[in-house]
Amino acid sequence: MTTAGGKIRCRRCVGFSQRTQKQCNHPALKTSSKSSKQARCKWHGGASTGPLSEKGIEAIKKANTKHGNFTKDAVEKTSQQDAMFRYLVDIGNYINMFTHKLKTRGRASKYYHPLDLSDPEQLVKAVLATLGKDR
Repeated sequence: MTTAGGKIRCRRCVGFSQRTQKQCNHPALKTSSKSSKQARCKWHGGASTGPLSEKGIEAIKKANTKHGNFTKDAVEKTSQQDAMFRYLVDIGNYINMFTHKLKTRGRASKYYHPLDLSDPEQLVKAVLATLGKDR
């Protein structure tokens, strides 16, 4: 395929229109695969190199951070809160606080270790774990 009035030669995109069943007329990106069967234009999924400089990488990180709920600090805090809640449920079940035995769902956090609450030392550990590190 030639563009710019025949001055530039390049691969043609191998994408097809689902409506017209014709091949795309756009040139394939240089960053796309070397194989001519996978050469794609920017509209049909041509590979991007992405940001290469540190400044560009930081700009992308900043642009893609919408709320911060899944930063490492936020995930760590949620994991600690999950462990605290599981210890509270264990204590409640041990003292028959609920009408039936409660179970928590999902995978336990890395901070939760099941304790034998009939042992007074482990009961104290569970109570202290429920107080959290903020207090």
